Amino acid sequence: MPSTGRAGTIGGVSADALFHKSFFSKLGLMPKKKIMEVIHDGLPSPDFQNLNGGSIAQVGNRIKMTNAGTPANFGWDMGTAYTKVLIIAQLVRQLGGAQTEVGIFTSQTLPAGSEVPDGWVGTYTPFFGAIGLNRHASSAYAETVQVESQSLIGTANGVQGGPNVAVAMFVDTVAPKQTMFLRSAAEQWTPIAADASNGSGVADLRYVGFRPNITGGKYAWFGQLGVYAE
Repeated sequence: MPSTGRAGTIGGVSADALFHKSFFSKLGLMPKKKIMEVIHDGLPSPDFQNLNGGSIAQVGNRIKMTNAGTPANFGWDMGTAYTKVLIIAQLVRQLGGAQTEVGIFTSQTLPAGSEVPDGWVGTYTPFFGAIGLNRHASSAYAETVQVESQSLIGTANGVQGGPNVAVAMFVDTVAPKQTMFLRSAAEQWTPIAADASNGSGVADLRYVGFRPNITGGKYAWFGQLGVYAE
């Protein structure tokens, strides 16, 4: 999957500043290879779509997904397998109620159905202000770390339809180490979901993308995505 996004800055903000990449570098969590870095161009067309009856449309530099069945997924092939993956995603307004959940994921096997077959899924539920880290195996939850964190990111109503929220997930299948991070508006990254053990998780990862789990007929917007691996 080729890198995307023009060099330089947009609106005086570089990709380094937008994603706060220095934070991950200082923690030793910034993989060496840039797989994709989109800050103002539109997201590239997904390499796979398992929308469960829903639909996606490119609107400016965002992808809008209108949901039908839950869950669903779409994403990209990194071209080869890696053992370390960092995904950073800016999430804008999500329309939905208590069942609105947006996830980012990385998996070893190409998703061929609506559920991620294996690998790791990081979820953000704006209504509850909750974030979770889940290991998947055989298209089912194998391990879950769930943290309720309203006090860290504001009230539910303030986040749902409020400021942009960014989520990040780092996975190292060798260490093993998996951590979720969250940032509201221009605040610094905060590790929310504690590290989870790899258990009998996969040895490497090749696919990345979004896993919306949204009440039928509601929608979510996606854009400004960074994927790094080694």
